[in-house]
This record gives sequence, structure tokens and C-alpha cells, in this order.
Amino acid sequence: MRKRTHQRGFTLLELMVVLAIMGILASIAAPSFNGLMDARKLSAAVEAIYSDVRYARSESIKCSQDTSITFADTAVAPATVWSSWQYSFPQCDGTVKTVTSTQFSVATVISIPATYTFNFVRGTANGGTITITADDGSSGTVTVSPIGRITSSY
Repeated sequence: MRKRTHQRGFTLLELMVVLAIMGILASIAAPSFNGLMDARKLSAAVEAIYSDVRYARSESIKCSQDTSITFADTAVAPATVWSSWQYSFPQCDGTVKTVTSTQFSVATVISIPATYTFNFVRGTANGGTITITADDGSSGTVTVSPIGRITSSY
């Protein structure tokens, strides 16, 4: 009399069914993941610009001199929407911090006005809004109020 042994494991058919189900679920989740990545890129750009505008304001107070942060279109052809842009401002140590659009993967920036000047005595500034727009059409803003308050939203 031979004793039967009970085999453990999965059959090839069971593994193929599980892989097919996982593939279907992955194809459903992929488009929503792309939207999440676009939103994250936009928020990163807005937060970076927000931080640098705040830093320019603090440099003005720290150095006891008015400091300007200037946004400029670096494209050859003039445009109202900047797809190739940069901003720069002087730091207390004499260097100029310059940030270009190649460091971000967002589509466009519009800054009205193009230059924000912070008064070192009160920390006030000329007011305006910087609008950052992603490729998918979503946008975020960095707002500088006349009293020097800087806010962001996206």
C-alpha cells in the first residue's frame, strides 16, 4: 500500500489568473497616478517660488536694504505667458540667486508685476500675483500683498 502525499503550492493556471487580475487593476490605476504626479509637480513649483519670495523678503530685512525679486521671460520671442522663464534676487553675501524654468516641470508662469521690491524698514512690498500653470491646465498662485504678506495656493 502506497501512502498518498499531499502536494502544496499553486498551479500554473492559478498563477496566470492572479497575474491577469493584477494587470487589469494596474491599468485602471495608472491614469489616476499620472494626475497625482502632475499635481505634485505643480505644488513643488508653487512651494519653491513661495519659499524664494519669502527668502528675498527676509534678505531685505537682514541686509538693511531694499531687495527686488525679478521674474523675466527668457524666450526669444515676446509672450504674455512665459514658458521659458527665470527669477533672480541679490543675497546679503553679494551673490545673486537665479532660478530657471528648467528646474521645474510646469508649463508656464505669469508674474504681474514682473518685479517685487521689498522695503527693508517695514518688510512691505508692491503687491501682485505669480501664477504657475501646469501642462494639464491646473494652476497655483503665490500672492504678495502690499503689506509684505506672502501666501500660496494650489
